Amino acid sequence: MEVSMKKSSQKKLISFFLIIISFFLAGWFQGTETKKPEKIIKIMEDELNRSMKKLKLPDFQPPYFISYLMRESQLFSVSAKYGAIFSKNKRNVRSIYCETRVGNYKFDSSSVSGSPFGFSKDYSLAGMYGFSSAPIDDDERAIRTSLWLLTDSKYKRALSSYLKKKSEKIFKVDKEEEELDDFSREESDIFISKKEKLEYDEKKIIKTLRYISSIFNEYPEITNSGVEAEGRVLSKYFVNSEGQKFFTSYPLYMSSINATLITEDGEALSNQDVFYDIDPDSVVDKQRLEKRVRKLISELKALSKAEKMDPYAGPAILSPKVTGVFFHEAIGHRLEGERQRTDEEGQTFKGKVGKKIIPEFLTVEDDPTLKYFNGVHLNGFYEYDDEGVKAQKVELIKDGVLKNFLLSRTPIKGFNKSNGHGRASGQRKPMGRMANLIIKSSKEYSADELKRMLIEEAKKRGKKFGLIIRDIEGGGETSTSRRSFQAFRSTPKLVYKVDVETGEETLVRGVEIVGTPLISINRIIATGKDYEVFNGYCGAESGSVPVSTVAPSVLIEEIELQRKPLKKTRPPILEKPQIEINQ
Repeated sequence: MEVSMKKSSQKKLISFFLIIISFFLAGWFQGTETKKPEKIIKIMEDELNRSMKKLKLPDFQPPYFISYLMRESQLFSVSAKYGAIFSKNKRNVRSIYCETRVGNYKFDSSSVSGSPFGFSKDYSLAGMYGFSSAPIDDDERAIRTSLWLLTDSKYKRALSSYLKKKSEKIFKVDKEEEELDDFSREESDIFISKKEKLEYDEKKIIKTLRYISSIFNEYPEITNSGVEAEGRVLSKYFVNSEGQKFFTSYPLYMSSINATLITEDGEALSNQDVFYDIDPDSVVDKQRLEKRVRKLISELKALSKAEKMDPYAGPAILSPKVTGVFFHEAIGHRLEGERQRTDEEGQTFKGKVGKKIIPEFLTVEDDPTLKYFNGVHLNGFYEYDDEGVKAQKVELIKDGVLKNFLLSRTPIKGFNKSNGHGRASGQRKPMGRMANLIIKSSKEYSADELKRMLIEEAKKRGKKFGLIIRDIEGGGETSTSRRSFQAFRSTPKLVYKVDVETGEETLVRGVEIVGTPLISINRIIATGKDYEVFNGYCGAESGSVPVSTVAPSVLIEEIELQRKPLKKTRPPILEKPQIEINQ
């Protein structure tokens, strides 16, 4: 009986401690548990409503519009070189972008031209960036305090901008600008999606990258190389004073490979391959990565032996990837809405709505609602833009005729509403940007037919060869400013001369594509049927955003290539270390 009493007491004591521990653990995990998106939205909404009701400097106007966009980024990345891990990072960060406007929809504190930040001497860059950070803990007081400080700073800035802008009207007259509203009125709704989780097998990734990066050790001619894998989940919480609320969450995984080879004459040749997907396993698949590495090395070795090409002006076939970049740089950026409103821009297509601007067999769309094309994920997919407007498919050019622009909530002549393309990163102000740029054709030919047409076009022009440009280094660059030449430039990676007599293809190197947008695009005379996806990131005034292009090969009757600037370097004096490693 005594023994049973002791056992009973022990059981009670153990039960008591289990209860205490369970309460402790419950409190511990509750403190680190992520609140549902709706609760974070509610916290942001409460602080926004407080500011709309009470934020007002004596003798000055209150804000008529406020919006909050909180970006949450969960990141995991690993990089490797020479068979060893060089870096490994895990991060979880949040930042807040606040839009505060003084005035009204017709005339307010915003500015289209000038710096994307629009700082004055009274406005602290360091202070604003300090205020823009947000807690990764779902602590209501901390989140609201961060919003409070940033809103206060943005309100004072908006007041200053509004008064300055109003004073400029005393001397400056711009009838077209006065006819346009400063901010569009948009419908509001509520959208809450599922919060995605960052998925990765750390041990598997590290083991794979060690092996993949060690492959370069087999090639003494490769002087430098690297492999990187990255996973990211970007979640966005948005509220504004019009009642718009949304939460979206998107995963994106990437692996990249790069290598450098120095030729005998001192030219450093680089090659890179980047692959994106929403499947974490596909980007670090060992067999696929090894195949990509071997192909990249093979291309580099072939390029090192290729002849250098002289400047060229003549017919060429551009592969789907090159075509996508070509349209992105030559056409896409010039169709961004804000560029039609500021005098600092070249305004290539202003006043041309309803007019033919490219060959009539071509149609250009931008569709951020498209998530896949032929089973390939598109980087430019999203459901709501960074101004809270629902993403929309936009027909920019129909059968060669200009129909529309990429629009944010900044109205332009003839277009008073956003079409869901207001995009930005960090503390940049959203502007109309590309998402998934899609080029369609009604004049399609097979690859063999396109090559035959290339040869015929070259012969017609008295050329001994035409060109096929199969790949390009990253993206490209363009100038849309009125103060600069209206031109674009990109560097092709794999360029082949096609002999007009034999059809034989010979790899060449050392050139870059240059041209003016309207002339270059209007020299397209046919396209292929081989539509492909190119995924990447695009940088512009409103920051870096994920984008995609979907395009076929095109035949251009004349394209101009100039010599690429070269920076020669002396190769390493000693050979690459060769070490016998006992397995």
